[in-house]
Amino acid sequence: MFLPFRLSVLLILLLFSAAGAQVHDPVQLALMDLLENRSLPSNGETDLRVGEYTVDQWLVELYAQRDMRPLWIDENGPGARASSIASTIIASFDEGLDPDAYHAETISRLWNSDDSSELALLDVLLTDGLSSYAADMAQGRTEPCLLDPQLFASARQTGDNNPLARVLEAYHADDLDQYLDSLKPSHSAYGLLRDALSEYRKIAAQGGWPAIPDGPSIRRGMQDPRLPKIRLRLTITGDYGGTDLHSPLYDAELADAVKLFQKRHNLEIDGIIGRNTLAAMNVPVEKRISQILINMERWRWQPHRLDDRRVYVNIAGFYLHAMNKEKVELAMPVIVGEVYHKTPVFSDRIRYIEFNPYWNIPDSIARNEILPELIKNPAYLEENNIRIFEGWSENAPELDGSIFNWRDIGRHINRYRFRQDPGPDNSLGRMKFVFPNRYSVFLHDTPRRDLFKHDDRAFSHGCIRVSEPLDFAGYLLAQDDDSWDTERINKILDEKKRTVVVLKNPMPIHILYRTAIVDPETGIISFFKDVYGRDELLLQALYPGGSAKICQYPPLAPR
Repeated sequence: MFLPFRLSVLLILLLFSAAGAQVHDPVQLALMDLLENRSLPSNGETDLRVGEYTVDQWLVELYAQRDMRPLWIDENGPGARASSIASTIIASFDEGLDPDAYHAETISRLWNSDDSSELALLDVLLTDGLSSYAADMAQGRTEPCLLDPQLFASARQTGDNNPLARVLEAYHADDLDQYLDSLKPSHSAYGLLRDALSEYRKIAAQGGWPAIPDGPSIRRGMQDPRLPKIRLRLTITGDYGGTDLHSPLYDAELADAVKLFQKRHNLEIDGIIGRNTLAAMNVPVEKRISQILINMERWRWQPHRLDDRRVYVNIAGFYLHAMNKEKVELAMPVIVGEVYHKTPVFSDRIRYIEFNPYWNIPDSIARNEILPELIKNPAYLEENNIRIFEGWSENAPELDGSIFNWRDIGRHINRYRFRQDPGPDNSLGRMKFVFPNRYSVFLHDTPRRDLFKHDDRAFSHGCIRVSEPLDFAGYLLAQDDDSWDTERINKILDEKKRTVVVLKNPMPIHILYRTAIVDPETGIISFFKDVYGRDELLLQALYPGGSAKICQYPPLAPR
């Protein structure tokens, strides 16, 4: 049970007196007085005594453990370790974080002070700012499950959230600069976004890019008065490298630039400057900066070291990448859950591959999709190679579907198990990649190859359909045994019997939601449609006022 705040501080001071301890350091004396009076400025206040800032209990406990001595400052002012913390807080702007959340304005203002009371305050703010920065960098600023418990519950890499322990770890670090740098995600996905953030902020500082007026589609060979603005627009983002910025003719060089832009924005790569391409060109630079900021936040939720082989599925980008360190070893389009059957965000390990799989049809699909078809066509089960069983146990007896009155069965349909046998029309295709999880989500093949031609590929009930299942199976199995090849896999498939192969080395898989990514090999940034509307949720959580504007502070002036 904690004592009331003021009483606990007074007891600490009494203990000093009882022990005969005499304090001569003016900063330490000021720190005692400050913590007893517990009057600190709120962010943005210029008067040290305006606005009450209640010191958290852990801060008092931390300073009490050190006999109420400052951690970073002495009577000569802030030293090298204080400088490391303050510089990191100010540089949090470059990481897409808000320096004001870590007292940057007040720290900068007090940095060259010689007043003991102000130096004591500076020490406390450095400590509190360090703790908040370390927590935000290590685990992200927001708690994703508060945004949408169903879709974000497993999105965050949780860790120790003890602020006192965090500060002590920094305090005892042999190399504080190295420790502070180690808090950042170490993989290139985060670092490349940080570089992109810097570039797009420079573009914003120079006025952004011009808005392109609406009008009819522009095809190669046509002339249009909007083309000079389009050339300038694409030059600013590096898509167009030509020197002629004034020509109204849509030539081959500009067409290549438009195709690159379309590729970066997951648009149909046809070189036609139509409605969708114009809309993407007219997204303001400020919105692109916001996208980069929130996707950097998402990477802070993930493990900060991702050195081994792993598979990423980017829901918003409709793409799968198999990575080895920072190298892409395999990439392919995927189909994800439609808006009403969203694919969840989580991490796991692919543990086995099922060839020629059965499809045990979920209750919701049986009730909402299979049943209406049966009412219209009693032969639907036979025509689609679907069998019905009395219950979900493995030894449940098979039933004759022709005996049912499908109009009367209604909600009782969940008593029965519908199973589609292996075959060319099986909804799971010929392969299923399984990582058992509470969402019942997995990767699989599909007979609907035509759907991969679409730019927006949100068509499934939540599971992920891969476009090149044979290549993916070969990639996974090759990590276990180099005897696996296409011929061996095809032999199993040709037998048309359900066969399960357990991976000796389960493959880490991260199902992500990223609307801004940078290609690690080309350094080119891509922006994707916010297919599930999650960007706005996260933006509101990070910036409740609706603006992602962050103040930047100059480097500290030398004392």
